Amino acid sequence: MHFLYPGIRPIGQVECAFCGTVAEIKFSGKGVEVRYFGKGLYDKGFPKRLAEWHRVTMDSFIREKGDMKRMLERYKNIDVKVISK
Repeated sequence: MHFLYPGIRPIGQVECAFCGTVAEIKFSGKGVEVRYFGKGLYDKGFPKRLAEWHRVTMDSFIREKGDMKRMLERYKNIDVKVISK
């Protein structure tokens, strides 16, 4: 039987839904250790690319959140319920 969702990973492992890279996360006296492996896009430069992607994504999110607040400010005097979470 073929399932459309990935199998369950052992405790401490995660798999990227987009690229299939698997990461194993461990806690030790050194702190958090992450080891990447699997069939995905992982190579020696992967952690650096991931960190850069995360920074750019967060910057974009923060910028868009500010844009949304400015847009909603224009409607503050109108009797409209804003639904957000």
